[in-house]
Amino acid sequence: MKKNYFLAACTLFAIACVPNKADRSAKFAILEGKWQVKATGLFIEEWKKENDTSFVGKSYMQKGDSTIPMESMKLLFRKDSTFYVPTVPTQNEGKAISFYLSNNNDSLFMFENPKHDFPQRIIYAFTGKDKLLVTIDGRINGAYRKEDFSFTRQ
Repeated sequence: MKKNYFLAACTLFAIACVPNKADRSAKFAILEGKWQVKATGLFIEEWKKENDTSFVGKSYMQKGDSTIPMESMKLLFRKDSTFYVPTVPTQNEGKAISFYLSNNNDSLFMFENPKHDFPQRIIYAFTGKDKLLVTIDGRINGAYRKEDFSFTRQ
């Protein structure tokens, strides 16, 4: 009888120690909404929570009355890992590429895929109220390249 209580207590403790997907997804709620970069036309990125295991996003250019799709993105919460999965129709034969969450805190999410041609890192850094700096970087043919996109929440 004591053995059953011990096993039950160990099981409950183990379950309580594992963060659930809903808790992990809560920290990404800061992404929700519409973000834009004012450039030639508008570069827009939109995010919304799909469910406790994913967020979905899309980016596009708005030039006058024209909307030009750029990419679709997902944040996927799997077991103890989080993945950023973009799909760019004109790259990688239109196939999704996964980047794993390698570093994060309250104001930064860093995703990496060292095997990808470019970028190898995608960094979302919240730099102030309604300010987001997205950096993509990595190496192309041995040369380091970096691009920054300064977004404002709309």
